[in-house]
Amino acid sequence: MKPLHSLWIFPLLITHALSLSPVAVPNIYSSAEENRTFNYDVIQAFARLNGTWTPEIRSFTTLEDLASIPSKPSTSSSNATHSSTYMNRRSHNVHRASPRRHHHRGSSLDHRSSHSKSGALVTRAEEPKAVFAHFMLENAEDWNLGAWEDEIKLARAAHIDGFVLNFGSGVDYGTPFLKAYVAAQELDFRFFFSFDYAGNGPFEIDTVIQTLKGWASLDMYYQFRGKPLVSTFEGPANAADWTEIKAAFDCFFMPDWSSLGAKDALALQTADGLSNWAAWPWGNTDMDTYVDASYLDFLERDGGKPYMMPVSPWFYTNLPGYHKNWLWRGDDLWRDRWEEVMVVQPDLVQIISWNDFGESHYIGPLPKDDYKAFEVGKAPYDYITGMPHDAWRQLLPIGLTPTKRAKHPSQKSWSWAAQQLQIEFDPAEVAQDIIVFSAVLTSDATISVTVGGVALPAQWKNKPSGGVGVYHGSVAYGGHRGAVKIAISRAGQTIASFTGTEITTSCPDGYTNWNAWVGSATGPKLASAVSPKLAIDEQQCIRGTAKGNFKGLWEFTCSYGYCPIGACVCLELGPPKRAPRAHGGERVDLTEPTVSPFLPSACTSGTGQDSYIGFCQYACDFGFCPIKHCTCTSTGTLIPPPAQGSDYDGEWALDGDDSGLCSFACSRGYCPDTACREFRPNEVIMCNDGSEDPECLANALADSEACDLSLTFDSMADLENSLATIPSGCTGIYAMQVLLKLLKDTKANYTAVDNNYDYWFYYYIKYMHRVVPQQIWNFVSWGDKGPGNKYFDCTLINGEPHEPETCPIFPTGMSYHIDYDFNDEKGFWGAVAERGIQKDWISFEDWDIPTYCPPPGPTRPPGCLDGTIVLEDYPHPADNMTFANPKDIISKSHGKFDQLELDIATTWTEMMFGFWDGDYDDAVEAVSVPVFMLAQAVESMEQVKQLGQEEKEYEETELIMKIVTAVLFVVPFAGEIAGEVAGLAWLVEAAVVVDLIGNTVMGVYDAVKNKGSPAMVVLDLLLGATGRRTGKNYSNAAAKRREMGADGVSGFGDVFKRHDDALRRVIPVDRCKA
Repeated sequence: MKPLHSLWIFPLLITHALSLSPVAVPNIYSSAEENRTFNYDVIQAFARLNGTWTPEIRSFTTLEDLASIPSKPSTSSSNATHSSTYMNRRSHNVHRASPRRHHHRGSSLDHRSSHSKSGALVTRAEEPKAVFAHFMLENAEDWNLGAWEDEIKLARAAHIDGFVLNFGSGVDYGTPFLKAYVAAQELDFRFFFSFDYAGNGPFEIDTVIQTLKGWASLDMYYQFRGKPLVSTFEGPANAADWTEIKAAFDCFFMPDWSSLGAKDALALQTADGLSNWAAWPWGNTDMDTYVDASYLDFLERDGGKPYMMPVSPWFYTNLPGYHKNWLWRGDDLWRDRWEEVMVVQPDLVQIISWNDFGESHYIGPLPKDDYKAFEVGKAPYDYITGMPHDAWRQLLPIGLTPTKRAKHPSQKSWSWAAQQLQIEFDPAEVAQDIIVFSAVLTSDATISVTVGGVALPAQWKNKPSGGVGVYHGSVAYGGHRGAVKIAISRAGQTIASFTGTEITTSCPDGYTNWNAWVGSATGPKLASAVSPKLAIDEQQCIRGTAKGNFKGLWEFTCSYGYCPIGACVCLELGPPKRAPRAHGGERVDLTEPTVSPFLPSACTSGTGQDSYIGFCQYACDFGFCPIKHCTCTSTGTLIPPPAQGSDYDGEWALDGDDSGLCSFACSRGYCPDTACREFRPNEVIMCNDGSEDPECLANALADSEACDLSLTFDSMADLENSLATIPSGCTGIYAMQVLLKLLKDTKANYTAVDNNYDYWFYYYIKYMHRVVPQQIWNFVSWGDKGPGNKYFDCTLINGEPHEPETCPIFPTGMSYHIDYDFNDEKGFWGAVAERGIQKDWISFEDWDIPTYCPPPGPTRPPGCLDGTIVLEDYPHPADNMTFANPKDIISKSHGKFDQLELDIATTWTEMMFGFWDGDYDDAVEAVSVPVFMLAQAVESMEQVKQLGQEEKEYEETELIMKIVTAVLFVVPFAGEIAGEVAGLAWLVEAAVVVDLIGNTVMGVYDAVKNKGSPAMVVLDLLLGATGRRTGKNYSNAAAKRREMGADGVSGFGDVFKRHDDALRRVIPVDRCKA
C-alpha cells in the first residue's frame, strides 16, 4: 500500500481589507437611473416571452444579446398584459403560493422573549423566514441565460429562496447581474448583494450607491422589512462608508463582519442586523451554537436586530495563491447544523455555499468548464472533479420545511465520505475517516454499508422523534478499501441502494484529497404522504450537551426542555417530557468563571525545528501554530497577538514554504532576516554597494553619487526624513555618525547622573535592609504557619516524652519549649534560593516569644501568669546582612565606554574615505547594540535619581527595579565579556525577594549571564578579548544581532527598542546583499 501524505494548517483567520481603489470600467449607460431603466426594459421584454426561450435565447451571453430582446415585437396580447403587471408584482418577502412556501411565522427560542420558558419553541409573527445560498458571481461571469436558468431551477427545487450574489470591487458585473435577473423573473427567485471587501479591497462609496440604485429597486431583489437587503463579506474598516450609502439609498444593512465578532461589529453603529460566517466547528469538535448565541445576545441588546445564521456542509481548501490550505471538520456537520437551525430559529439562513468550489463547500453542480480559481489560486491538484455534492442539496426540502409535520411522499438516502485516509496525523484530530449517511424515512429501517465487499457495523446515530423524518448515522471504514455500497431495507426488502466511489490510497501527485464525495438514491413512492406527529412549535429540546464541567448539568436539564442557547447546545428536538418534581434542597452559590468555558482552547506555546524554531516559539504563543513546521506544547485561553503594524510584511527567504509564519511574525515586529525578507508593500527594495540583484543593478547609476561628507544628523529620525535626497549607499555612513553622537550624549548624561549617585545606591541598600528580613519572616513564620516550616520537625520539650511533628505546632499553656530540626534540609535551601534569599541571610538561634495574660476580667483564666515560648534552633533573619553596592560594578565599566567611542569614530572615518573593508549597514547594526544598551542604562539611572529624590513609599519597588536594570546593562562592560560574569545573582535575587521580576529584568539577566546569547556574542566580537575591528568581524556581529529578533529587542527595554525602531526605519532588515 503506497504511503499517504497530508498537509493540514489551522490558522487565526484574520481578514484584512486592502486599501485599493476600484478600476473604472466603462458601461453602456452613464447613470444609475439609466442603468435601472435599461435593466427594467430588458427584464420586462423577457417577461413577455412567458418563459418560452428558444435555444438561441438560452445561449445569450453578452449585453448586446440581452438588449436585442426589447426591440422585438410582442407575440400575443396575453404577453402584453403580463408585461404591464410584471414590475408591480413587488413582493417584499418570499412567501408566494408554491409547494414550499409554507414559511413558519417565526418559531423561536426564548432568548428573544422574556415571558417564555428558556429552551421552549414559541411562535413569532414578524418576518417570514427565508434561506439563501452564497453565490460566487465570478464563477458565473461567462454563463449564458440557459446556465442561469438551470442553476436557479436546481436551487428552487431545493427550496432555496435566492442567491446571495458575492462580488469584489473593480469589476463590472452588470451583464451577469442582468442575465441572473432575467433567468429569475419567471421562477419566483430572489437575489441580494454581498459586497466582498476582502477580495480586491474596499469599494468606492459611489460605486456601491450606483450599484444599489441600478439593481436593488428591481423586482427580483430581495426585500427585508420593507427595504432592499444588503450584506458584505468583511470590510469593517469601511463601516463608516455605510452611513453615507444608506443616506443615499435606503437599504437594510446586514454585513458579515465576523472578523470582529458581534459585539465589536455592532459597536460600529451602521449595521441593521448581522450575518455570521462561523459555519464550521473548531478543531476536532462537533458544531455547536455558542457563536450563534453570542450574535443573538448582542443583537437582542441592540434593539432586537435580526440575525443571518450560516450553514455549511464542508470546508477544505488548498489554494496557496490565496494563502489558503486547511480543513475543518465536516462529517456530521450538514445534518447537525440544520438541527441547530430548528433550535435557533434565525431570521435568515445563508448556506455557504452554492458554488465556491475552491473551499469545497459547494452544494451546486460541479462546473462544466475549467475552474478558474484553481489557476489563480495555484492549486497543486484538482480536488473537485469527480467529487459531486448534489446529494446534500436533496436533503434541503426536508431541512428547510418549516414544521416537522411535513409529508414525506418518498424515501431517500444520502452518504458522503472523505475519499482518502489521513496518514501523517491522527485521523481523530479533525477528520474522522467515516462514511456518513442520512435517509428520509417514514419509519425505522436497517442500514447496511460495505467497503470493497466487507460489511461494516453501520447503524443510525440519530432518529427523528416519532419515527418520521431524517435518520442519520456514520461508520468508520478503518483500513478497508474499495467501492462504497449503501443499502436501506425494511422487513428484508431493499428500499434504496447505490454504489459510491472507491476509497483508495492512491493520492494524485502525492496529495491527499480531503474533499467529500456525496451520493444518493431514491426509494419507491408511497401511496400516501406521512406526517410527523408534532409540528416544530410543539416540540422542545430533549437532548443536549455543553462544554467542560457544565456537560453533565446541561445534559440533564436539556433532556427536560431547559437548554438555554448561551450555555448549552440542543442536539435533538422532540415531544416535551415531564420534568421531575423539585424537592428544594440546599442552595448553592453560583461560581462564575473568569474566562468563558465555552471558548475553544488555543495554542499558548510551541516549538519547531531547524529554521522554524524561533518562529514557532513566537507564533504558537498567540495561537498561530501551523503543524507542518510547529508543535503546540500547551493550550489554553487564546493570548491575543500583538497588533499588526501598518508598515511591514514578511515573506520566507529560504527554500520551501513557511505556512505563513514570516507574514504573521514580521507584521508584528519579529522578523529575523536570516529567514525572512521584511518589506513595506509596494516599496522599492533598498540596496547595498556591490549588489548583483537585478532590482538593485537597475538603480546602480542613481546610487553611485558621491556622499556629501559635510552632512551630519542629530538623530535617526532626521536621517529618515532625508532618505529621499541622499544616495542609498551613503545611508550607513550617516547612520554611524548618528550612533557616535548618541554615544557621546549618553556618556555625558552618564557622568551627570553619576554625580552623588552613591547616595541613591545607599538608599537602595537601606531599603533592602528593611524589606528582606520581612520576606524571610514571611517564609519561616511560626505563628502564621509560613511555608518554610514544612522542612522542619518540631518537638515539644516540657519534661515529658513527645514525638516529633511537622512544624509548626501550638501546645497549650503560656510557657513551653519547641525544638526545630530539619526533616528536609536540601528542600529548605532550594526553596530559599527560589525566593532569592541568600543562605547567609538566615541564622539558626533560639528565639524567645513573650506571652501575656489577658487583663483582669471574665476572660482571664484563674491563676494565669505571663510566660515565654522558646523556639530552639529556629530559622530567622540574620542580624548582620550585607548587600553588595551596585556602584562597584558601575565604576569598572568606564574603560569599555571609551574604547567603544574610539572604535565607532575610527570606523566612521574609514567609511567616509572608502577604507572600511566591510558592509556599511552591517557595521551600523553591530555597534548599535552596545550604544543602545548604554542609553537604556543611563535612562534607568536617571529614573533612579528622580524616584529617590521624590522618596515616595509606593515607588520604592520601582526604584529597585530601575537600579537592577541599570546595573545589568553595564555589567558586560565591566570585565571580559567572553568570561564568566560574576556578581549578578544578588541583583536578580534582590528583585525576586521584593516580587519585582518582570520581562525586562529577566530578559536582560538571561542574556547577560549567557555568553552565547546574541547580544553577548555581539559585545564579545566588538569589545571582548577576541574582538577585532574588521569588516568580517562586524558582519558576523550584525548577523548575531539579527538573531535577537523582536522579542529580544523588546526585552532590552523601551529606550533600546525606541532607538532600534528608529534605526530599522533607516536601515531595514530586508535589503539587497552582495
